[in-house]
Amino acid sequence: MRLLVVEDAPDVGDVLVVGLQREGHVVDHVTTGADALWLAAEQPYDAGVLDGGLPDASGLEVGKALRSRGSSVPVLM
Repeated sequence: MRLLVVEDAPDVGDVLVVGLQREGHVVDHVTTGADALWLAAEQPYDAGVLDGGLPDASGLEVGKALRSRGSSVPVLM
């Protein structure tokens, strides 16, 4: 699976990425909502993990923006 992890806390992001990669997933990690939306427009993802509080947006806002763009990718917050 190709996963998008959106987490601005370095320690949490690193743990998520390493754990998911160990399970065999391909993981892209970004730290802002803007980067997440850009990557999601450029790359198909099987699922996303969104942090609730990002420096530039909430995870909920990012999820809503994804849906408004027609994305139906499953999201875990």
